Amino acid sequence: MRGSDLACLRACHILLALLLQALLLPAKALDIDFTPSRQIASASVRISGPLLLTLQWTQPQKLDELEFYLITLEFLDSFQDTVEYQYQVSKNLTSVRVSGSEFVPVTTIQPLDKFREEVNYTFIINGVYTGQVWGEVKYFEPNPIQALDVPHAPENVSLTWSSPFNLVVHFQLPPDSELSRVPQVVYDIEWYAVETVGNETQTVSILNDSFVDDGSGQRAYEFADLKGSLMIARLRVAKNVTLVSPGLWSNFTNALYVIDVPSSVDFEVNSGRAGTPYLAVRLHVPLDTGNGVSTNIPILEYDVQVSTEQNFSETATPSHDAAMLYWTFADLQPGTMYYIRSRARNPAGYGNYSFSSYRLLVPPSAPDLMMQYQVPLAVNFSWQPPADLGYGEGVPISQLVAQNFFYQIYISNQPFSPSSIAGLRNLSGGLQNNSWYVPDASKGEILHFAVRGKNLAEQYGTWSIQLNVTVIDLPATPSSPSLVLEGDRAVRVSWNSPSDSGAGTLNDENFITKFELEFLQNGSLSSAEAYQTSFLREGLLAGVPLRVKVRAVNPVGAGNFSFLSDPITPMRLPSSPQIRNVTVLKDEGSSLVVAVNFSAPEDAGLDGIPVSLSYFILVTSDMQGCDNVTGEAAEGATSFLLPSMSKACTYTFRVRARNPAGFSSYSDPVSKLLIGLASPPRVQQANLLGGLQDNSFSWSFSVSWSLPEDTGGGMPSPEYIEYYLVEISQDPTFAQLVSQQEVSNPTFSATYSSQQLQTRLPLLFRISAMNLFGLGLPAVNSTGLVLVLPVNASVAFFDPSDQPVEQATAGSLVGCEVQLALPTQVTQFDALAVKFVDFDLSYVGALNDTIEILEAGVSSSSSSSFKLSWSSLRADQVQLNFSAPVSVSAGAELRFSLRNLTCRHWSGRTSFEIRVVSSSGLIAEAYNVPAILLLPGSLSANISILDQLVQASALVQLMPSMENSIPARCVLNLTVSPQFVVEDYLSVQRNDFLGEFTVQVEGRSIVVTRVGQEVRYGELVSFSLLGLKSVANMSVIESFALQTRREEGEVIDSIDSLVPSYSFSPASPGNLSCPVGTYLERLGCTNCPGNSSSPAGSTSVLNCSCDPGYTGVITSKSSSCSPCPAGTSKPLPGNSSCLPCGFENYSPRTGQAICPPNVDLRACDNQACKFQLLSKDSSLWTPDIWLSLGAPAPGKLIPDSDLYFSLPGQNRILRVDRQSGTILLDAGCTNGRLPSDVAVAATAACFNVPTAMVKVGNSLIIADTMNFALRQLDLSSSSVSTVAVGTPGFPGTSDGDQSTARLELPIGLAGSSSTLYLLDKNRVRVVNTDTGDVSTLAGSGANGFVDGVGTAAEFHSPRDILQDGDKLYVAESGSHRIRMLSASTGEVSTLAGYAWKAGTQDGTGTFARFLAPFSLALASTTKELFVADYDARNIRVVDLASRAVRTLVSTPYPATSIALTESATAVNMLYIAYQARVDRLLFICAPGYYREGNTKCYVCAPSCESGKTFVPLCDGVDDNICE
Repeated sequence: MRGSDLACLRACHILLALLLQALLLPAKALDIDFTPSRQIASASVRISGPLLLTLQWTQPQKLDELEFYLITLEFLDSFQDTVEYQYQVSKNLTSVRVSGSEFVPVTTIQPLDKFREEVNYTFIINGVYTGQVWGEVKYFEPNPIQALDVPHAPENVSLTWSSPFNLVVHFQLPPDSELSRVPQVVYDIEWYAVETVGNETQTVSILNDSFVDDGSGQRAYEFADLKGSLMIARLRVAKNVTLVSPGLWSNFTNALYVIDVPSSVDFEVNSGRAGTPYLAVRLHVPLDTGNGVSTNIPILEYDVQVSTEQNFSETATPSHDAAMLYWTFADLQPGTMYYIRSRARNPAGYGNYSFSSYRLLVPPSAPDLMMQYQVPLAVNFSWQPPADLGYGEGVPISQLVAQNFFYQIYISNQPFSPSSIAGLRNLSGGLQNNSWYVPDASKGEILHFAVRGKNLAEQYGTWSIQLNVTVIDLPATPSSPSLVLEGDRAVRVSWNSPSDSGAGTLNDENFITKFELEFLQNGSLSSAEAYQTSFLREGLLAGVPLRVKVRAVNPVGAGNFSFLSDPITPMRLPSSPQIRNVTVLKDEGSSLVVAVNFSAPEDAGLDGIPVSLSYFILVTSDMQGCDNVTGEAAEGATSFLLPSMSKACTYTFRVRARNPAGFSSYSDPVSKLLIGLASPPRVQQANLLGGLQDNSFSWSFSVSWSLPEDTGGGMPSPEYIEYYLVEISQDPTFAQLVSQQEVSNPTFSATYSSQQLQTRLPLLFRISAMNLFGLGLPAVNSTGLVLVLPVNASVAFFDPSDQPVEQATAGSLVGCEVQLALPTQVTQFDALAVKFVDFDLSYVGALNDTIEILEAGVSSSSSSSFKLSWSSLRADQVQLNFSAPVSVSAGAELRFSLRNLTCRHWSGRTSFEIRVVSSSGLIAEAYNVPAILLLPGSLSANISILDQLVQASALVQLMPSMENSIPARCVLNLTVSPQFVVEDYLSVQRNDFLGEFTVQVEGRSIVVTRVGQEVRYGELVSFSLLGLKSVANMSVIESFALQTRREEGEVIDSIDSLVPSYSFSPASPGNLSCPVGTYLERLGCTNCPGNSSSPAGSTSVLNCSCDPGYTGVITSKSSSCSPCPAGTSKPLPGNSSCLPCGFENYSPRTGQAICPPNVDLRACDNQACKFQLLSKDSSLWTPDIWLSLGAPAPGKLIPDSDLYFSLPGQNRILRVDRQSGTILLDAGCTNGRLPSDVAVAATAACFNVPTAMVKVGNSLIIADTMNFALRQLDLSSSSVSTVAVGTPGFPGTSDGDQSTARLELPIGLAGSSSTLYLLDKNRVRVVNTDTGDVSTLAGSGANGFVDGVGTAAEFHSPRDILQDGDKLYVAESGSHRIRMLSASTGEVSTLAGYAWKAGTQDGTGTFARFLAPFSLALASTTKELFVADYDARNIRVVDLASRAVRTLVSTPYPATSIALTESATAVNMLYIAYQARVDRLLFICAPGYYREGNTKCYVCAPSCESGKTFVPLCDGVDDNICE
């Protein structure tokens, strides 16, 4: 709230109080005089002392009845609440001096002790008349007012320098609110000098002064006679409006010296050249910086000026380093006089200038140094004089100047240093004496040379660049120039750079500048230059041999030419082959196999000389999902076979040829859409309808189908279909076709006559889609049986008239009468064909030669004669041929009789067939018409096999002879032929009421016991056997045997040869084929007993056999197969026994088909080896043999079920029993070393340093090193033959087939099939033992350590090789490394070890060291490679994943052969089975150290901590094997 507002509020408050007071006074108070004469006219307040105020006012005009004055004090307390105090003053006073303690509280109980600064006080005065306050409120002015105390001390008091001898005191007004309103504030100031007397510091008063503040806050004082005095000062306010005592003193200021300007500045001048001439000025600090007694007065600035004018009207612009007091003036003119002046400035101002002058002479610039080689072992240094001699422009180079200019050179075999003294030489002779020649220097020495000049100013110039020059001689001769074909009539020349390029063999710097080549072809020389160690020579004569020699050139001249290279014949690039055709060979389902046939180029590259050509194919497609394909064909090929080609892709095929000179251009492109076989069409509907028309029966057939789901491109695409092939047949094999037709639409219809179709057979049809690939998979379907019009027929037999009844037996002649009713549609026919089952109709005749025609059951007058004809019919058939067509009315019946039907055996119940034939073919028929025939005589019987597959049953009928009836209780014994089996479910079922039957089976004998009434001649016994089934397809059925016996065993009658009849074709496969694992039983397929199976189409439980891993014999449904015990296996199905697992394998569970490798074996943590001497006959192990290459020949150890050793030193191969150490085979002759051309006994075979071996099947392939051959030891026959690879006794390096290839030094073998990898000196070669072909996979043959691809790689004395899939590992003893190469690409890399760095340290990759690694073994499950480190006597282990190398153990002798086996691989981890225990072993063979002592072999097994035994586990559980 503002003060005026507060005053207004207070006035209102007082008026209200006065009003209330007036209302409450007695009535007499109403007589008060209200005239203005009682009003106080004015009131004022002023500060009268520290926290004292004086109040003054004027008396009212009328003083009667005035009792006293009431002064009210109001202000805001600390809570911003308004408080009031009152003070009564005598009416006789008009002023009062108050301190605040006189006032009595009104609105608060807190008394007021004194006034306080910075509080706004309001004073009000009223007169009190007769106890009443009267008059208007009167405020004291000013309103409000603050009380003041003694002034505070000035703030921020400090001293600064301003000018010579002057100090300025700075201050700020004290924070007294009253002082801010005072127009003039007076200050007192005291000055003191600080002096040090002895060890004590004291102050001396110098000056006391007062001054009026002018508002600037500072005051300057001059002390002209006190230079060097250290001064301090303090201030206070002298007085203020209180007119009381002065204020408080401030603190002392900082101390400052009384100073003058600094003295003059001394400086030094010099010049030089830094790109351009410059002048440098270095200053010195003034001797007097201002106080005359020290130099610690700060110099604020230096002023340095350089000018060509004495009045410094123009000055140069410097750059400077103020800290170093160094000023530089650049871009000046040499020879010019420059004037320099300098001064310093301290806080008091600038001092006086100091002056100097300087003529600018700069050092000469650097000479331009160069070097020339002129003759061997000499160096000439020369240089151009400095471009700037330092004298400035326009200064002539006089003879005096030139003669007095000299050079200083540095020449030494130590590198140049600016501080070097040794090697410095001064050259007199003037400016043009600018060369230095060094003759007869040492070859390979490095000379360090530099030069600088010095002019008349005696200033050395800038050093030239330093030249470090190697002293060289002529280069050595390049080696091994070789030629290879590269391009059309072009040859690539390659050679090895000289070992000494001029500076000696210890200097790696190459000084060769170029190579000069001379080519010799066709008797003439030509030359060329090359700048690398290879050169492409083009435009040569094709077919003419070329040779080359090369020499190196360095700066001092050319060396000697090399010897001439081996000749090579340049040739042309081949012309392009041409693609003849592209053919899809096979549809693999998801892809296609495609053949691309091409013709060889017309020009192979040489005229009249055969040239080796290989071919490359490029197959491209722009279609999405169709990958490009490339391939290579071998020499002599004329086609590419491309598997896995995508379907529905349009490919473009191109072929090119390559001869030794390079590639031809591609052939003309051939594009083709590739599609595969179409899937079967989907048959939708098929109909077969038959009918008689014009006395000819025919069938109408129609079928429709939809598009195949796959038309060749993986989806139904109609554009791929060319046509459909529809084949009609009644032969399930479709060997005989009724018709065949190509159609374009998916429908087909045809009509067939009775001559084309056979009745009672289904009509089969096969539909295939034809596309670009060919005929697709067929859809095979069938209609129902082909039927004609049915004929109702019957037959009745009658006794023969030409023989007695009692003599009739099987084979008797009988007659028959046949009656038939024709269909109403048949009104004419030409012949009748009749067939009687189980009868021979070869001798049949007619009772009369006419056929009787019945109409409405009455014989008509018309009849037709016939003749019997057999033609090519079977013996049970005959045909009735009429002389003219027989015409009948609709529904007519026919009857005819035949005689002399021969019974093949007794036939109680039979059947016959009849066919009605017109000139156009069959028109009606009846078949399986039953008939009964009874013949007297001895025991007669008939057996009819109803169906060999589905019913599996037989109908047995028998009738006793006239003499011997069948008793009420009898035994019927039926012996079946071997063509049938009796199922275990065989049962008997009676067919009449002549007795009850039981059955028992004894092998192939079926014993049927019958209980019933007696059966006499003329009565028929009939029963069925369910479970009699054929086991083979038969064209002729063998006979059965039948006996009737009494119950006690007496034989009544017997039939020894009883041929069953059948109502099916014995050669047919039946109409039901059961799948794999089931067999046919009754009306369905039944599963084989547990753990057994059967082939598809099995018809008996006897076809079931035990599964792999199970053993037993299946004879019935209740048979079972038992699992093979643990440790055994049975790989094939059948009834064979389980076999024990061999070495290296073990089956931990029962029922195993194979014994898997022991991959579950684990070793205990302690991997130390325990060595045991393996061989028991130390005399057999003789010292090893040393090869001409300076290292022992590596023998080989192959641990298998037996151990196999090669002994190079004795030319022997040993086979040793692993358990006893007994020698089982000692191969090798006692005299002679040449191999035999034919297989000989192992003991007579001759070897010449046999080294490497590999086991392939049951043979050992042996590297017969010094016979340059491969040998094969057949372990079954113990015979040795020579593998058809190379020519034994003739070393060489050529690749090729058996006739051209040569082996140079075969020393390592790997592989497990006909493809072997051979270490042949410094190469890895591929040998095909089937064809004899040899090719080089990697290595150039030269000693080296280069990684690369193919022959670009180099090896040094490799000793062993092994294979792991596509990877080959090589122990390279010459360079102390383990190398790795790809069998597919030939890329060689370093697995571990560093070339030429021998050692035994462990590490990773090339940080590990080996010492002549000699032999390798692989643990494929742990992916570890074991290395026999020969010279280190260590066994090392390489982790193939991380390439980390560790030392497994140190052997007692150098290890030359190390072997581990796992599973069937001959060089992996080995497991030995012995009484269900399996041990993991590492075999090591070592010769006597440096041929001292005998070679011995050791076995290494994991060892366990104390108290535990090594017990391998084979149950697959990860347990510790140390127990």
